[in-house]
Amino acid sequence: MNSRLFLQNSKRLDKMKRKVLIGFMINGHAGGIDKYIFNIIKMVYDQFDITILVNEKTKELKELLDDYNVKICEVSRLNHPVSQYKEICNILRENIYEVAYLNCSTAIAFPFLVAAKKMNVRIRILHSHSTGIDTKNVAKKQIELLVHKFGKKICARTANRFYACSDSAAQWMFDKKIFLNKKYELVPNSIEFSKYRRNMSKREEIRNAYGMNDCIVLGHISNFQPVKNIDFILRIFKKIHDEEENIKLLLVGDGPDRSYAEQYIKDNRLDEDVILTGFQKNVSDFYQIMDFFLLPSFFEGLPIVGIEAQVSGTFAIFSDKITREVKISERCEFLAIDNGVDVWVKCILEHKAKDNANGDLYEIADKYNLEKAQKTYLELFE
Repeated sequence: MNSRLFLQNSKRLDKMKRKVLIGFMINGHAGGIDKYIFNIIKMVYDQFDITILVNEKTKELKELLDDYNVKICEVSRLNHPVSQYKEICNILRENIYEVAYLNCSTAIAFPFLVAAKKMNVRIRILHSHSTGIDTKNVAKKQIELLVHKFGKKICARTANRFYACSDSAAQWMFDKKIFLNKKYELVPNSIEFSKYRRNMSKREEIRNAYGMNDCIVLGHISNFQPVKNIDFILRIFKKIHDEEENIKLLLVGDGPDRSYAEQYIKDNRLDEDVILTGFQKNVSDFYQIMDFFLLPSFFEGLPIVGIEAQVSGTFAIFSDKITREVKISERCEFLAIDNGVDVWVKCILEHKAKDNANGDLYEIADKYNLEKAQKTYLELFE
């Protein structure tokens, strides 16, 4: 770019909101990344001119983003990396973006950053959101791990800002030098505390509606991906159900392992005591019902649902594979998943008679409060 054109473009940028290209969203509720990006948009949309990259434009996502004046651009999926790279280059060529922001689970998404560097985007951000590959297919997992390791090196040379939701997510995503030299910043996954805090009248109302007045309710909210370990939750519930009366399981969400859950429930005659709600927009209401929130995941970055559960007053039981950074209160335990369900069953039975909703959040919980996080989100793109 010659100096005259650069000055012209600089003057134009001064008169306009800074343009930010964000990758990628699915439908606004498909998982933690979608939730996180949507939260960013809600907090900064009036300060920046935002374009979101998607693999498929859906009516659902368009309706979700309509109120925030966000543009949506469709590009090829990552199984066509060259096509995706070229299409992102074209988008960046047609517009002057100062920021390219990639929030992802694996470094396989590196074509976004390669395109951003090729097109001279000044701020190129890589934000790590996970700590592993989410697939049951062993061969596919090995291939994706190889591409991820290759992608980490590419990302280290193409990004110039590095963020992560936890230290374990940073170690997973970033090149060794970046991780060991702490050349990254932690940006917590935030939620609207006021929306999730326990409301006893709402709790009673919703429990009555679902016929759970006098029941102990175990709950889980997710996108039903293999990483969530749905089978483990079902086995925990069956073991308790065989021994205890007045116990229910509430499964909120949808995804690939839902059909497995439906078959397990049918085969074990649990239909009357397990509720599958499907996708729900108002997940905050469902925490009000729960006494225990179960998250026996094989891995996580820093699960937003873990923060939501504790803020709501629900006692959360996490897999020992999950970062301890999610602990923001005494209302949680970390238990092993490698030795069967018995230790989880014992923990639930020991706590079922206690008032687990009591106790304050730790002081560190404030950094997860979306109402106080606007400054943090604005600084991402400055």
